Amino acid sequence: MVSAATNLGANAAKRYLEINTSKATRATEELASGSKASNPSYDPSSSAVGYRLTANVQSLIQASSNVSQATAMIQMATGSLGATQEILTRMKELTVKANTNSVGDGERKMMNDEFQQLVAQVTINANNARWGGVSLFSGGAAGATPSGAVAETATGLLNVANAFAGIMNGPNSQGNITGYAVDATVTANKGLYDVTVVISDQTFKASVGAPVGGGALTLVSVSDPGSSISLDYDATTTAITDAATFQAALRGTLGIGAGLTRASFTSLSTNSAVVTGGAVTLSAGSGTNAGTWALTYDYDATTFKGTFRVSRGTEYYTSIIDKASYVDSTSIATTVSFSNGISLALNAFDMTANLAQETYNIVAGTQIVQAFQYGEKATDMLSVTFKGATAAALKLEGNTILTMSDAQNTSLKIDAAQDQVGSMIAELGGKASQLGFMADTLMISIQNQTAARSTFIDANIAESMMTLQRFKGLAQVANSVFTQALNEQSQLTEMVQQVR
Repeated sequence: MVSAATNLGANAAKRYLEINTSKATRATEELASGSKASNPSYDPSSSAVGYRLTANVQSLIQASSNVSQATAMIQMATGSLGATQEILTRMKELTVKANTNSVGDGERKMMNDEFQQLVAQVTINANNARWGGVSLFSGGAAGATPSGAVAETATGLLNVANAFAGIMNGPNSQGNITGYAVDATVTANKGLYDVTVVISDQTFKASVGAPVGGGALTLVSVSDPGSSISLDYDATTTAITDAATFQAALRGTLGIGAGLTRASFTSLSTNSAVVTGGAVTLSAGSGTNAGTWALTYDYDATTFKGTFRVSRGTEYYTSIIDKASYVDSTSIATTVSFSNGISLALNAFDMTANLAQETYNIVAGTQIVQAFQYGEKATDMLSVTFKGATAAALKLEGNTILTMSDAQNTSLKIDAAQDQVGSMIAELGGKASQLGFMADTLMISIQNQTAARSTFIDANIAESMMTLQRFKGLAQVANSVFTQALNEQSQLTEMVQQVR
């Protein structure tokens, strides 16, 4: 039927033109994107499966990276243990050298000096084997106990006539200073004196002018600028004339020298009610180094922010809380965390009130456990245990080779330490081997799941090109037919006009 009102042929041609153009466009998208799921509405089920497989593949790729990092961590750790074994070998050699009548007590003392340095190096090795800031062989922390109220003191400071008064300057001494005097040196530096004092493992330094009678010598910790130690000069300082006399007087004040007892230092702990009342509870993480830690809190009324600070003297960490986050009350209950594993549980804590220094004794643990995810599921976890390898953990502290009997007993301790370290190396080596096979398994899983994902979402280039050419051609034909149908409508109109 031919109708002037409705062009049925043109409508049909138009419909097929749109269908063919749409299919050609879809084929173009597939070729351009390389994916037949470029628009999920084309194939929702395949797209859903493809996206799920893509997430699995990406998770497996990250898990493979985790395995590589864990392998590197173990390689670093076993390398450190290998260095410790070399130290133990040298220590064993010294015990053999000392266990003979061919050397005297003086020679044994010199051997023992080296031996003690090696004992210290064992602990240094253990603490320096760090990964992500955690000392893997330190043993971690087993628990934290508040020290209670302790006055800041320096026991054993000696008066040196016309040099030092033998008194610690309270106002200028602050922070975490715990231990005994190890060394003190003074060197001249262009009209100034460079002064260094070592207290246990913490070093304090300052560049000062000539001592002034009745003044104070204040030195700041190189590892924690919040800690400083200050000693009072005598009313007259005429005994200090140069770097040598300055050093001699300072060492005498600190009890460093033959026949002297070294001065010891204890940090202030106020035993504040917020601690004893349970408003602040400090907990140590597995990566926290053992020792005496000091906690303080300072609130800034201008910025409305409070800063918690924990310090061991040789390291310190801070964490800030913002009052703007607690607009309803100054009394808060939350958890504050530090990057070294220490955490504070706050309960009805008044964040606008400063907290004076509190000290905590954190005892060493026996091992640190590191865990990582090795698969796409959160439950796919593998743990690696790093046992303590410090001198204390290996039971090497307190041993000497000053006598043949001491050398014999110490030799047995070293044998046990070597066995312990060797066992640790073997255990970690087994984990490394396991990780090697795990890495291979992950690569196979990645390959297989990538192939499975490809079947759902990757475009078949050859098929897409054929589809594009086919429907592009059909679209051109439909367009031609559509044009012809429109022309027929025009011709019918002209014919009717002629009849009139």
